[in-house]
Amino acid sequence: MGAATYARFVLAFLVTIPLSLAPLLGQLQVPGFTALLNVFPVNLREGLIAFGGLCMTLPAIAVQAYYTATPRRVALRRWMLPLLALTLVLLVTLYAVYTFVVIQVPYFGGDRYERYVVGSRQLPTCECARRQKEITECIGPILSFNPATIEACFPAIDVQRRKLFLGLSYLALLSALGASIGVLTLSDRPRAGTRKQ
Repeated sequence: MGAATYARFVLAFLVTIPLSLAPLLGQLQVPGFTALLNVFPVNLREGLIAFGGLCMTLPAIAVQAYYTATPRRVALRRWMLPLLALTLVLLVTLYAVYTFVVIQVPYFGGDRYERYVVGSRQLPTCECARRQKEITECIGPILSFNPATIEACFPAIDVQRRKLFLGLSYLALLSALGASIGVLTLSDRPRAGTRKQ
């Protein structure tokens, strides 16, 4: 493979694919459309943006490589149903993890919300715990909206573990979705040197 071919593949996979998926990854605002990433906690979002594009790109590269080495498109199509089933399972898993580890805090009179990954129990040193209030009641009136301040109310290992579970669930879903899109696209494309009948 020459340098020009290599450069073309790099541009196609590392630039074009993430840019085309920018609305899904939360980097491009589309009127009437809320990106999946925009409902993720502020104390986790930046890292997911960085890794999300890569997780959608790697399956596309793998599918392209498999397609090149596979004599028939039928073999590629066999992957479609298992990939869709896996995507559905990962979506349900993500929703379940999200429901258990993320809190939603309204502001501006309930017109907007901020979301945070928090631990399962507050530390006794937290001002909310001293006042015997839930964390969602404290953010704003007692605690600032700063994620570091909110995370300090919970054991650090607990918050980090929950961030890990939520982040990995999201990235796994993006990977499965990327592979499904790749298989669907390539299974409908004629191989080089052949014509669609």
